[in-house]
Amino acid sequence: MKAIAKFVALAAATFGAQMISTSAMAQVTPPPSATYSGLVDVQKGLAFQCRVGLIVDATTSKVTVSLTPPSPPTPSACSLLSFVGNPYTYTFNASTGEFKVLGVYVNTITAGNCAGDITATWDDVAHEFLIDSFLPAATAGPDCTVVGIAS
Repeated sequence: MKAIAKFVALAAATFGAQMISTSAMAQVTPPPSATYSGLVDVQKGLAFQCRVGLIVDATTSKVTVSLTPPSPPTPSACSLLSFVGNPYTYTFNASTGEFKVLGVYVNTITAGNCAGDITATWDDVAHEFLIDSFLPAATAGPDCTVVGIAS
């Protein structure tokens, strides 16, 4: 009887380990081609809130990025920020959901502009980008941060 109990316990442990490893290997479905938008907090010395726009083209792995005032026609510093080089190439990691917009250059209000990669996590259940990104200053001044959600 003890041998049967040990066998059942071993089988249950093996099955449980297989279930854990299978769920750990689950892949995140990449974002489909679409237009996504949402509010983000932007900072480079000055802090303000903007509406981010992402136009994703999954067939070419390109994305166009824009920032506009949160409630047009409300004036905002967001309209003074411009992305140089749109559209940008992006990468996507199906294991982690990391979505990275490569080689972004932003003309900013304060001196120094910002350049680098914008990173976000794609939530394929909610169909939204969770943006939490840091862009180094291109030439001077403080770095840029962008935090928010686009769906």
